[in-house]
Amino acid sequence: RPGYANELALSLKERYRRTGDVADLDEAIRALEPLPDKLTSSPDPGLFVLSNLGMLLRMRHQHLGSPADLQRAITAYERILTAGDAGDASERVRPFVLTNLGVALMSRYQETGDPADLQFAEEHLEQAVAETPPGSPGHWERLQNLSHVLIERMSSTEAIEDVDRALEFLERTRAATPAGP
Repeated sequence: RPGYANELALSLKERYRRTGDVADLDEAIRALEPLPDKLTSSPDPGLFVLSNLGMLLRMRHQHLGSPADLQRAITAYERILTAGDAGDASERVRPFVLTNLGVALMSRYQETGDPADLQFAEEHLEQAVAETPPGSPGHWERLQNLSHVLIERMSSTEAIEDVDRALEFLERTRAATPAGP
């Protein structure tokens, strides 16, 4: 019943967004936790379950600040990227997962100060940008996330090449951002 558990978890996530009740996140995570290992023979649902589990763990980390939740989210995203031959689903979710992994690594860098996390965040976000065609959904958000990583690194290194790269990606973000009200 991965489809049911996934829908339940996503509904609980929406209720959490509206109410802020972390018990909804806890229940959503409990619904998904046992599924990824049971789905190895059918990779498509497993990838989406792992991706949603990672997202929920990151949300709970943002709410509670638990480093264990952030690490578990990172592990879930890494499992997706190393899933091997996962078929079409892997190609569809890969830029999304690379982005989420990059953002999670950036969060861990901000908490621990480990420069390796910032470097890995940059690498994953660069891959996400490269794998997302300009103008497609998510492109400008991926550029923006990469810009944030470069700005973070720029503030710690003060290297002019970091400033230049950050400005380049900020300009690309501005150019790719849809016009709005």
